[in-house]
Amino acid sequence: MFTILIQALWFLLPAGVANMTPVGAAKLFPGLNFPMDFYLTFKNKRVFGEHKTMRGFVTGVLASIATVYLQRYLYINSEYIRSISLTDYSEAGILLGLMAGAGALLGDAAKSFAKRQVNILPGKMWFPFDQTDWIVGTIALTFPFFRFSITIVVVSLICGLLLHILSKFLGYIFRLNETPI
Repeated sequence: MFTILIQALWFLLPAGVANMTPVGAAKLFPGLNFPMDFYLTFKNKRVFGEHKTMRGFVTGVLASIATVYLQRYLYINSEYIRSISLTDYSEAGILLGLMAGAGALLGDAAKSFAKRQVNILPGKMWFPFDQTDWIVGTIALTFPFFRFSITIVVVSLICGLLLHILSKFLGYIFRLNETPI
């Protein structure tokens, strides 16, 4: 079971980095906050809202690509990393990083759309969707690259719940998030 947990965490790493990057990018590049939805509305509500920006999407995807290249380097140079990997990272590159990062961020954007439609305010908790949206999006866009078992999917979702809570708490400690969870 420990190996499956490590495999899930290794698989989720680029998407998790992509998912966390927009918060830091907002602090580093405050002026580059053009909304992903281009101010479009659906049923008189913003499609994604103000918190989903092109700045966050682009920086998140770039961070995911960089993370995949780090995984590739470690995969090539470590037998242990090869033993826990769900894909051959020696062939991985921009496309895998793009799909993992875009999957995480588009999963989050799709959840934001749903939240707007059911009148949940931005920043308000919507359990368990706030914690798993990025994983569902990542699995959806990376399935051509990975050998997923139902066990890996379930463990990934559980890890996502726990990682989301941990990252929100750390973001609160470092004053990147307004609330601890």
